[in-house]
Amino acid sequence: MKRGQALLELAISIIFLVLVLAGIADYGRALIVQIALRNAAREGALYAALNPVRDNDQDGRVHEDPRNGADDDGDGRVDEDPNETLEIREVVRREARRVGITLADNEIVITPALGAQQGQPITVTINKSIPTLFVRLLGINSIPVNATASAPVIQQ
Repeated sequence: MKRGQALLELAISIIFLVLVLAGIADYGRALIVQIALRNAAREGALYAALNPVRDNDQDGRVHEDPRNGADDDGDGRVDEDPNETLEIREVVRREARRVGITLADNEIVITPALGAQQGQPITVTINKSIPTLFVRLLGINSIPVNATASAPVIQQ
């Protein structure tokens, strides 16, 4: 009887141990991805600070935009246009690709997108959802990973 009880306790303990180790592995993957995304955001922010996107008149004011209105959300700035920030996005994507991460346009946010003045910070934010490998058995399908970096505009 005691041999059967010990075997059952061992089986339950091994299942628990495997689940804990699987969670640690997925958490480690998420940390590695966050470090890579933080580096990509920093590279993008630095590039944006050295090469800021200008509005058409370069006077720093909000202008009507050919995209059906410049200030869509009423915050007083021209809202981001992916075509205007394409070079910055490419820098971020290239840095993320170096470690095997693919980023879509909707995962990269650059603020302000247009008309940043010297000394004003440009912020690059990356929001990525990492699929889990092991803890999916517990109902956790993905882990959200966010990275943000800012740099002041250096060149005019």
